[in-house]
Amino acid sequence: MKIVFYNLATAKEPWSDLASEIYLKKISHFMKIEIQSLKPKKSSRDDSEYKRNEESKLLLEHLQTDDVVILFDEKGKALESIEFAKK
Repeated sequence: MKIVFYNLATAKEPWSDLASEIYLKKISHFMKIEIQSLKPKKSSRDDSEYKRNEESKLLLEHLQTDDVVILFDEKGKALESIEFAKK
């Protein structure tokens, strides 16, 4: 099994890069893992629907039919490590 994190963020945050490096190092001892940054098309902040559609298309281009998808969203349910591992 291989884990691939797709990152659609448009702005790079230093803390994000540091956190990514730490988790890649920890998880890579147990399984193959990588982070791929996807660059969505630029769009105005006012056109959120267009941006969401373009990001969805970009992400779907990278997925296979047998992939398992887990979405990390700041508005989603927060899980502790043990809960997440059970999922």
